[in-house]
Amino acid sequence: NVKKANNVAAIFVPGFSIAEGTNIDFLFNPSTETMTLKAESEFLEYWKFLVTELAVNADNTTAPDTLNIYFQSKDLYFPGYSAPSSSVHAKASADRLGVTARISDQETDINATFDINAWFGRRLDGSLEVNGKFAPSYISTANQTWRIFDEGVTYDPEGIYINNFRIVNGTQELYAGGAISNSRSDTLRIELKELDAALFSPLLAKTGYSISGELNGYADISSVMKQPLLSADISLERLKINSYSIEAIDMRSQWDFGRERARVVLTGRNTGKEYVNGYYRPSDNAYM
Repeated sequence: NVKKANNVAAIFVPGFSIAEGTNIDFLFNPSTETMTLKAESEFLEYWKFLVTELAVNADNTTAPDTLNIYFQSKDLYFPGYSAPSSSVHAKASADRLGVTARISDQETDINATFDINAWFGRRLDGSLEVNGKFAPSYISTANQTWRIFDEGVTYDPEGIYINNFRIVNGTQELYAGGAISNSRSDTLRIELKELDAALFSPLLAKTGYSISGELNGYADISSVMKQPLLSADISLERLKINSYSIEAIDMRSQWDFGRERARVVLTGRNTGKEYVNGYYRPSDNAYM
């Protein structure tokens, strides 16, 4: 039972705050090598991360070499994201981790289930390799449901490699495939097919904006993790922002290798009007 622990907690983790009345129960049986952990807290706060009405249960009673963890919270906040009503079940063993996460937000009408399995191994040089794959997962808004598919994701010290990741709703599709790394020779491709921009409206709801329309096209991003290079050709059709109609827009971006900058052009398809015509240089995060 935690009482007035903030000053002590901050000694070990600066900026960490824990609610008075937090309960932690831990039992360990040395003869069977099994343990159980139960914890409840009104809130935990660290930096800009906040979780409220937290409940955690963990045990390895089904098998000593397998740990089950159950996490539930009323609100989860960190920069740029909030998730009321979240629950996570994780099952970990020596070389495998399975995670099922559920999110429900009545305010933005977002409900989601993510089911991910990961396997851990060592490469010939001894470095860590992680292979992951989505089990059936989905994201739903008020009137649409998006299914998540992939053929595997691999992590190693050189980068992250994505194989045919897709989010699909009928004829709409968001595709991602390729490599995320520091190397200019590695490229991540993102493709948009008849994608309803309203998918992003719940993420903008708290800013007072809503968006609708259709997105088509592609973007290629090289050296994603270090001074990324972007080449894109994307069209935005039947675009509305807060019910204000905007003509169809074509967005094109091409990397200028000589000057190490990207040209970005947004043009109205019907009027030919240039809404944006300029350059972005990632080396100093400058727009020109």
